[in-house]
Amino acid sequence: TLKDNFRKIKDVFHQNAPQSKVAISWGSWSSRYDDKENLGGRSLFPYFEDILRESDFTAFQTMESDTNVGDMLEMTRILGTSRKPVMLAHYKPSSGSHEVFDSDMRKLFTDDVMRQLIQNGLFAFSFMDNELINDSETSYQLVKSGIEKYGK
Repeated sequence: TLKDNFRKIKDVFHQNAPQSKVAISWGSWSSRYDDKENLGGRSLFPYFEDILRESDFTAFQTMESDTNVGDMLEMTRILGTSRKPVMLAHYKPSSGSHEVFDSDMRKLFTDDVMRQLIQNGLFAFSFMDNELINDSETSYQLVKSGIEKYGK
């Protein structure tokens, strides 16, 4: 039913907004575990290969309270197998922690991590909001310097 509804919604978008791009967005938490018996976590992805192929791109969110860069790498690796562009559609540590945010930004904006993300298909990155960027000069500078170095 989920797949059928996705196809219907995608068709509505494409018919009424022909330039639109449509994708299902995944929670990065699903890459943190594998439940083969119940087809949860990483074991769920193969059952959506058809939808990933039919999507205009693929997407995920990451908002863990401990760290997120490993999830970014794993999700782009998993979703990138569909050969579709990958968007990190929503990023913000759920705890609202500047410590986690700043640590993530320091790890994210490195040559090695950016190379891997791009090789895996990452084409877009969206912050949930600007709260953590606006209320800390350190956070702002980390993001600013990362965008200046790696933004296109």
